[in-house]
Amino acid sequence: MSVQIAATCAVIVLAAAAPAALYDALKQPIMAVCVLCFGIPHGALDHIIFAHLWADSQSSRPPLSESSAQPAPDAATGEHGDASTPEHTLQAGIFFGTYFSIMCAWVIGWLFAPLATLAAFLAVSAYHFGESDLDYIHFSSTPIALAAFSSRGVLVVGLTLASDPALTLPIIQQIVDLSESTFASFCSWAMPLFVAQHAAVLLALWLTQSSTAERTEKPQDPFTFPSTVLCPTRAVWAREIARACLYVALFRLTDPLMGFSIYFGLWHALGSMSADVVNLKSSKSPWFLPAKPADKLSQPSPAESEPPQLADYARAYLLALPYSLVAITFMGMFYVVSTAAIDAQDSDPAKPHADVASIDPDIARAWAVFVMSIAVLTGPHIWIVAAKHWATSMSLDPFSLRTTLRTALQMGHAKQE
Repeated sequence: MSVQIAATCAVIVLAAAAPAALYDALKQPIMAVCVLCFGIPHGALDHIIFAHLWADSQSSRPPLSESSAQPAPDAATGEHGDASTPEHTLQAGIFFGTYFSIMCAWVIGWLFAPLATLAAFLAVSAYHFGESDLDYIHFSSTPIALAAFSSRGVLVVGLTLASDPALTLPIIQQIVDLSESTFASFCSWAMPLFVAQHAAVLLALWLTQSSTAERTEKPQDPFTFPSTVLCPTRAVWAREIARACLYVALFRLTDPLMGFSIYFGLWHALGSMSADVVNLKSSKSPWFLPAKPADKLSQPSPAESEPPQLADYARAYLLALPYSLVAITFMGMFYVVSTAAIDAQDSDPAKPHADVASIDPDIARAWAVFVMSIAVLTGPHIWIVAAKHWATSMSLDPFSLRTTLRTALQMGHAKQE
């Protein structure tokens, strides 16, 4: 049994059978651990994933110049040679430029078009969650994969929104104007639809995408499903049906906040981070392998063939720590700024409010700020995950634009010479 299944079942039992006072006492610490210890760090490896994708893309292209050809990366730091080379400058410029541009776009969206931005965030998050859940399966075509990803994501986002409207409405009202009757009416018909559509899609996949072959890749650690299923059998789809049922039970038997925290921290973030560690180590990434003497570079070491160990996950968290602290600091600053805007909206008598206060206003405000800040932080993270999917599952070069940029740099260097 995986860690995620055991923890999810434990939380469901806690909510269903434990005294209400015990559940309420443990609820906030559990959610905090899931979000802060697992949720935030999983996106803090984006710079490593980007560098890895960049190195793979570079292997099929000539360097900008003889001096910019990257030597073997340092195993302790992960740096590829001299950071002043044009190749390294181009890599850093594309990463940080695109990353912060996407973040700024989300901030502007929240400031000037909160309703459209909220809708966009829910749609993008749905696809991202579905992609992370099902990316280990090799689908027969891209449209089928996109349909499966979207369906799973709609289930997760739909359960978060509609499983308890009285709890989620006050949070949404901190962001946009939405009447209780409108939202309750939406949830009453949408909730069964969210579940039914995914049940239909999984059944269709079970009937049309199953293989009679038994060859599949085995999980390499207790946190992830197989990194790749070469021949998805009916057992694979049965497992996904069971996982979807577990999601429904989690959200229905606990509450949307606890359900989303467990899903986001344990299923999405921990599973995604673990898969990244598996993939990086299996591809002999210098971030997870010890340095070797120059005379033994061609000889494989035992660590290269071993599945990830606890030390590999500890190293991943250490590498993610600086960016995790930056993200948490940003969320704190965003909270200070956004609460002022929320207070101004709350003072508007024309703004609708929920008739039944099922959640403390301060908690509703904190969750609203969490949603907005997570959108800002995960916007560029979703870009990295999509690039990784294009490169690994679709065999596409996510940096095809790089050819144009390289040409421009070459022309610039020629002029300087």
